[in-house]
Amino acid sequence: MKISISGLPDSGKTVVAQEVKKILGMKRDVEFIDAFSQNPFDIKQKDDFKSHFFSMTNQVNQENAKLTNNPDLLICDKSILDHYVFWKKKTNNEEENELMQKRDELIEKIFDYWLDSY
Repeated sequence: MKISISGLPDSGKTVVAQEVKKILGMKRDVEFIDAFSQNPFDIKQKDDFKSHFFSMTNQVNQENAKLTNNPDLLICDKSILDHYVFWKKKTNNEEENELMQKRDELIEKIFDYWLDSY
């Protein structure tokens, strides 16, 4: 089972996720994924497709890696939902072209596939 704590930046996700981990970890084997903040793209590139794609696929990779330990619970401080919302916010005001449409379709497919795992 996976539990994801999602929300706006600075809304208290990390505090809630750590408390949930502490409480549930008393009786169950719990793995934990911190909100991923290290991104190899510089600040000017943080809001482009490569950066969003990296963040989203890195979330999936981290979850898969933690699940290899077969924990009772996996608690995620952020989820693919957060990455998807940030992508949609970024693309909301952009002019749509063929490349942007293909990128958006890829993000949508990853999101649709992975969301059911929570």
